[in-house]
Amino acid sequence: MVCLKSFCCCCDTRRGCIIIGYVTGGLSVISCVGSVMRLLLGLPLVLQNDDLQGQFPFNPLFFVFSAVYFAFHTIASFAVVPAVKEGNEMFIVPTIVMLLVDIVLDCTAIIVMVMKLVKPSPLENILIGGITTGVLFLPLLMYSTLIVISQFEELFNRPDKIPLQKRKSSKSLLCAQSMDSSGSSETNTGT
Repeated sequence: MVCLKSFCCCCDTRRGCIIIGYVTGGLSVISCVGSVMRLLLGLPLVLQNDDLQGQFPFNPLFFVFSAVYFAFHTIASFAVVPAVKEGNEMFIVPTIVMLLVDIVLDCTAIIVMVMKLVKPSPLENILIGGITTGVLFLPLLMYSTLIVISQFEELFNRPDKIPLQKRKSSKSLLCAQSMDSSGSSETNTGT
């Protein structure tokens, strides 16, 4: 796979990955807090207002889903920072998955807003702003994903690192040798 060697032409992918971890983590915290606040502030209004009994002006499940999603996103984003600093590539995988899910969600949001824009709506300006924002963030998300994948590849293909297959086979070989030596000592003492 082709790997990027620098982040924004000024620093390496390691530093870029750390920056991406902090920025996406910070944005995830803000989004998670916003979703929880909207849920906590919106539900009492519905419960107190007799006119809205049984009707929700918003879907509370949307805010529950987004709060949980952003909580996982926060954990994955902040986990990439120590993973990159310590050279542990496996803790980078959740961030890669979350960034790929972000790309899919961004594309889905753009498609939904374009479909909503086809019909005349009083929200036309908001939809155009949302589409513009989504289209502008899509290349940024893709670039961030490529930087994180490049750092993962760089850590995974280090020359001083033992490949995963060799680690597993050497562990199983050591276990087999220790079982053989303990089994042979038991048979020797029994006779």
